[in-house]
Amino acid sequence: MWLNEGWAVFNESLYREAIYGYSAYRSNMNSKHANVLQYCHIKDNGYRALYGIPNEYTYGETVYEKGGVVVHTLRNYLGDSLFFPVISSFLQDFAFQPVSSFQLRDYLSQYTGVDMTPFFDGWVFSPGFPCFVIDSCQIFPAGQNFLTTVFVHQKLKGTTQFLNNNRLFISFIDSLWNAHDFIMDFSGEFGSQTFNLPFEPLLCLADYYDKIADATTDADLRIHQSGDYDFPNTFFRLSVTTLTDSAFFRVTHNWAAPDSLKTPLPGLTLSDYRYWRIEGIYDDPFQAKGRFFYSRPSHLDDSLLQNLNDSLVILYRKDASVDWQGIPFTRTGTLAGYITVNDLQPGEYTLASWDELYVGKTEILTTNNKISIYPNPVHGHCIIDVSSDHFSVLKIYASSGVLLLKKLLPAGKHELNYDFSQLPAGLYIASLEDQSGHPLAQEKFVVGKR
Repeated sequence: MWLNEGWAVFNESLYREAIYGYSAYRSNMNSKHANVLQYCHIKDNGYRALYGIPNEYTYGETVYEKGGVVVHTLRNYLGDSLFFPVISSFLQDFAFQPVSSFQLRDYLSQYTGVDMTPFFDGWVFSPGFPCFVIDSCQIFPAGQNFLTTVFVHQKLKGTTQFLNNNRLFISFIDSLWNAHDFIMDFSGEFGSQTFNLPFEPLLCLADYYDKIADATTDADLRIHQSGDYDFPNTFFRLSVTTLTDSAFFRVTHNWAAPDSLKTPLPGLTLSDYRYWRIEGIYDDPFQAKGRFFYSRPSHLDDSLLQNLNDSLVILYRKDASVDWQGIPFTRTGTLAGYITVNDLQPGEYTLASWDELYVGKTEILTTNNKISIYPNPVHGHCIIDVSSDHFSVLKIYASSGVLLLKKLLPAGKHELNYDFSQLPAGLYIASLEDQSGHPLAQEKFVVGKR
């Protein structure tokens, strides 16, 4: 059915291109793509493949809307010079005949000389989506040029199989903010490729022109004055307060789970659904706030907002080489609202939740590892008693996940005196960890108002 209805949906955007130009096609396709990623699996009760759709979902979102964005991806996988001639030939050769996805795959392969089996295996015969992200770029001068190696990571959304023979569009941004475009071919979860560039790139961007309907939605803006800027389909607003000249920002909303914590913290659960990447070019001084939208009713954060004991926080990391860390923020709303980061920095951001019932308990993995805090609530000075049977690290966290204090302790019993009078009133967590960051004991305490 998707060969009929998915292609019809694609033609809705193609019609706009013919009448209003490519930008109208791209805008309409981006809107469809965002809707598919947010709602298709909800309306069709799960992530589904285009081929072999159950009867009850024959006229569902997967067949129509996902079908349309997969055709968009196919168009760019082959390129217009191959796509339109081969589809015209296919329509002529199979006019008024029943046809299958396998026949289309084989016809495309024979006509173009491109093996389309990996594409159809991933995009047509499997559920879900790939999510292509750039983990890092390494840049080395080479005479007057720059050898730039791009490392990419294929994440998964609603599927368990990594796609092969991927064609990822890579754009390098120069000092004049011009994009220089290349194609990177790779298979499996990870890939890398080195490009010899006649300039030093300021940014390395994946799929800058939205040619692949993977599990990402993104938007970029050129900013010339202070103010509020919404980035469509990313659930993000940038509020610029200080700007020297002008700035370029790209925001990517990744509809896949972020990398897990390198050092797990019991009671802290990262989103299994989405995260953001913020990339920018600007001159100092520059100051901006970032507002991140969260919602359970919109099916964005169902796994994080399951009960009132969960405390929603936001974590940050500069890139994939470092671990997630808590940062200061303010929150408005309960099951839906905004988390605002006052000092926005380029990098990645993810929502997470503290299970306050969990972290409120002392977690003792052995009888010799203990923390006790008194008085609790704390009003100024307090005593922290620590017992450990080997070398350990005492860490104090704010409820936002921000690390406030770290102290190395030899094995034995320790009575530590701290003055927390300068801390804002609220919930805090004392965590005793081994040298590898594994938790030995935890205790929640409250700093009261003075």
